[in-house]
Amino acid sequence: METPVNLRRNAVFAASLCLFVIPPLFAGSVPARAFSSWTFPIKPLCYAVLAFVLVRFSFPPSTERTQHNAFRFVQTGWAIASFGSLCVIASVVELAVRFSGGTTNLYPALPSSIAETFFCIANFACASFYEEAIYRLYLPETLGAILKDVFLKSKKWKKRAQATVQISETLSVAAFALSHRYLGLPSVVNAFFAGIVLRICCKKSGTLWTNTAAHFAYNMLSLVLFAHMQ
Repeated sequence: METPVNLRRNAVFAASLCLFVIPPLFAGSVPARAFSSWTFPIKPLCYAVLAFVLVRFSFPPSTERTQHNAFRFVQTGWAIASFGSLCVIASVVELAVRFSGGTTNLYPALPSSIAETFFCIANFACASFYEEAIYRLYLPETLGAILKDVFLKSKKWKKRAQATVQISETLSVAAFALSHRYLGLPSVVNAFFAGIVLRICCKKSGTLWTNTAAHFAYNMLSLVLFAHMQ
């Protein structure tokens, strides 16, 4: 019984890598006015729904506890602490860019109508949930379970099975950081440290909504600040 379950888990994981994780690594540079037009978020909504299905139904048995706790209510303290940490990280990165003589290549615009405001909020909400579900929960937990199975079946690596946690966590953070490569090197650096903070938030709070709330609030604040900095 265990083998078919693992095979299904591995197949779903491989499909998820091809659909969610690998494509952003090869995305081209984003247009300067990429965040200046707000329409109904069809693609982010579809990705968010698929991410929800993955978290809700495709978790390995070893992470069942996390699966059931993932959709509990927001832990306010952790959300505020994570949001503050994200703001500090972004400020440090932005200062480093300014002191080095660099400038931003993005020129976002605030919504100009009630409909655009709704679409903007929906866009960021779906994108935040999708990224948190994939990079903060599904990817590290499932990759860790797969690597642990591989290590335990290998006589050479069996004694190092505990290292799977560090490996899966590191690869997940790196994947999230590199998925922002289309925004430039500062965004990659920012996403790397932000990914660490949000993963800690996810693990400590025990609920996916907490880090999603922090991520969403940070993205909305970033939009407002960058729009007014032009």
